[in-house]
Amino acid sequence: MEEMRVDKEIPGMAIASLVCGILAIILPFVDIVLGVIAIVFGVKARRMTKEKGERYAGEAMALAGLICGIIGIGTAFLWFFWFFFVIIGLLGGVTENLFNYWHYF
Repeated sequence: MEEMRVDKEIPGMAIASLVCGILAIILPFVDIVLGVIAIVFGVKARRMTKEKGERYAGEAMALAGLICGIIGIGTAFLWFFWFFFVIIGLLGGVTENLFNYWHYF
C-alpha cells in the first residue's frame, strides 16, 4: 500500500518575518521598523505552527526571522549611538574652536 504524503504549508508570516529580519540587518535606515515587524510576525508564526502543527511547518523559518529582527534592532541602536557620538564629537570640536576664536577679540 502506498502512504499518502501530506505536505505542510509554510505560513506567510514566517516568510515575511525572515524577509523583514534579513532586510533589517542589511538596510540601515529602516531597520527598527523592519525589525519590529520581523519580531511580531515571527512570534505570531511560531505560535501558529505550535498550535496547528499538523497543518503548518516553518517554525525554524519563523525563529530565524525573529532572531534576525532582534539583530536588526540591535544594529540600529549601534548605528544610532555611533552617529550620535560622531556628531557630538564633530560639534564639540567646532564649538570649541569657535569659542577659542572669539576669545581673542
